[in-house]
Amino acid sequence: MKSALLFVVTAGILVLSGCTDATFPFEQVTSGFDFSYNLPEAGVVDITVLNCYMSSIRTLVSSEQQGSGQHSSSWDLMDTDEERVENGLYYIRVKIDDLLLETKMYEVSS
Repeated sequence: MKSALLFVVTAGILVLSGCTDATFPFEQVTSGFDFSYNLPEAGVVDITVLNCYMSSIRTLVSSEQQGSGQHSSSWDLMDTDEERVENGLYYIRVKIDDLLLETKMYEVSS
């Protein structure tokens, strides 16, 4: 039985409920992949992978000074303990100088 992914917007905050069998048009990945992001200005960058409950499961970039412009990074679908993550919905969050720049959503499957 598939579980549903419920989107609720309250006071401008997006709340997600449910974590498996996402049927929405997120990019689906089955192995490690590269992704890109664009910095509007130079600053200190942090990139974190979050699970569907918005808990951090891996830090990809930590307090790294980067110049403005296009950059890329990668995620090998591993968590902090070097275990492959379970199938489900994950977010890659890019912050510059502690301000949220963007969050990309991915569905990991076998």
